[in-house]
Amino acid sequence: MKIKYSTLFLSCAFALSAQAAEQSASPKADVLGRHVSSTRNVPKAYIKEVKKQVNQKSDVVKSKSLAKVANYPSEASIRKTYGAFEHRNGHRWYALDADEGLSESLYLSKINQIEENDNGRESYYRSNSHDFPTRNPSAYYFVTFEGTDDCVGKTSCYAHVSYEPGRDVHGYVITSTGDEHEFLDYKKILKNSNLYNTLYNNGYKGNNIGISFTENGAPLAGIVPTSKLVMKGDCGTAYSGIPHATNVARVLNRVAPKATLYGYLNNCKNEWNNSVVVPPDGFNPFSPKVFIGSHSYGNPHKEYALESRDIDDYIYETRTIEFGSIGNSGLLNTSNGHASAVAMGVNVISVGAVRNDMTYYPSSSWKNPKLRENSSDTQSGREYVKPEIANFADILFPEDDAVYVNKQTSANLIKPRFGATSSATPYTAASTALLLDRYPFYRWHPEVVKALLITSSVNKINDAEQHDEDNVPFKIAMGVPDGKAMTQNNRSRFWNGDNDEFFNSNGQISFTESNIEPNKKYRIAIAWLSSGTYVYNSGRIPQDIDLYVDQNGERVGYSGSWGNPFEFVEFTSNSDRPLTITISRFRNDGGRVLLGYNLLRVPDEYQN
Repeated sequence: MKIKYSTLFLSCAFALSAQAAEQSASPKADVLGRHVSSTRNVPKAYIKEVKKQVNQKSDVVKSKSLAKVANYPSEASIRKTYGAFEHRNGHRWYALDADEGLSESLYLSKINQIEENDNGRESYYRSNSHDFPTRNPSAYYFVTFEGTDDCVGKTSCYAHVSYEPGRDVHGYVITSTGDEHEFLDYKKILKNSNLYNTLYNNGYKGNNIGISFTENGAPLAGIVPTSKLVMKGDCGTAYSGIPHATNVARVLNRVAPKATLYGYLNNCKNEWNNSVVVPPDGFNPFSPKVFIGSHSYGNPHKEYALESRDIDDYIYETRTIEFGSIGNSGLLNTSNGHASAVAMGVNVISVGAVRNDMTYYPSSSWKNPKLRENSSDTQSGREYVKPEIANFADILFPEDDAVYVNKQTSANLIKPRFGATSSATPYTAASTALLLDRYPFYRWHPEVVKALLITSSVNKINDAEQHDEDNVPFKIAMGVPDGKAMTQNNRSRFWNGDNDEFFNSNGQISFTESNIEPNKKYRIAIAWLSSGTYVYNSGRIPQDIDLYVDQNGERVGYSGSWGNPFEFVEFTSNSDRPLTITISRFRNDGGRVLLGYNLLRVPDEYQN
């Protein structure tokens, strides 16, 4: 029996071994997860408390279970593939299966062939093939009129941002209807994120990366060069949807100007059997291929929804990297909703909104959602952490004018600025396109990208603990991803295969990380993908995986939360001795192994 909880330790170290060993490592804890005598004096930074469920009077205790459930749905078998990547001393180091030290060109040649013939992806497209209307939508035929806005032509300006009246995280009524925000030129924000010097200014601007986005309208003509925008499916464009779609496309294009955007209309979901609109014509026909999706729309929900299921199934089968706006319900009564349905997907990377003064948008949703309850399973219906990421939102486009679309009303005014989670989401998607341009290892790996973004969120948000109390025990979305942390001193791995691959008979994957710098702060995260259909029907993720970190024979880090599809630890090394990393599958209902890992040596400016 074991009480599930998670502890973060401020003591330790890390590095990378040249190969992923599969030998068993014995965790230095008893069966209840308590540290044995050799490790009890390790200081605890926090404990992820086990939340009591309705009608439960004590903390939940459960047995480790590695047996697959009988009713897990059948799935297409996929190729067993292991990969690793590190940028070592100015050189890119790749491993693929048993081959180590591969050149980037050789790695890409091998992995591209594997991905082009992926059984899961091909099976998904065959079973979900739907025809969109042949005429593609556009906003070309809409008449525009010159508008006014105080931020036109400026690289920095203050503007009033309105919120719906509601309550703060403590339940106090908010009477203010908004406040003043500083909007900054998108290039200035890239510089503040350390993305400008590490990626954008070095020519990494989304070359050969396709990004899909779904909106209720089409972007206004001329905002994005026609060579970089492909709209798919004419299912009707409402005037009211054009400003939002225009700004989403503008953020994606300005931050990743070399990426190709594929736009879809949200109401096209009525044309085919799915609750969310994703590229229906598949991975292979596109050039460049769609590696990333951005979703800045949706209404708040309290629990995992149909849209959550369908976007999760899409990611599980195609392994695109999908970002979802967490929503702007942070000031609303949480009984009315928590997060947007797409962002609730357990495979989705959901994004909160941060102002340029490094404080949260007051309206950025913070209440963690729940999985659906299953009357036959007492472990169903648990809360899980959302958002996983928060990013800059108040973005200014100084080269653009303010224009009205058709009718001169405030509802149809397209301003040269964009904010809230609707802006933070495409900003994060476009930033990731820069990363995939520089480091193609991360293509097809939303699980590794999620781990990378969690570990690289080192730029502290000043009021994170006050704004999102739900996430404080997990230390998630407490900072903004930093460009140096995203691109330097990372060691990334993935394991893709069927359910019985990689984990040994004890349900473990174990390997060592060497070349540890003493007295340095490190962060490690793992993340994995799940079948949306199984999560929706059962009310829980099919695999519960925990993370253990040992050094010098002592337990220095452990994360074992209940319902999250990721685990995260942070620690400071106290020697140069190697780490032993143990990834332990605590529960296994079924499903593929789609597991990602990232280890970060935190940049020097964030060491304190």
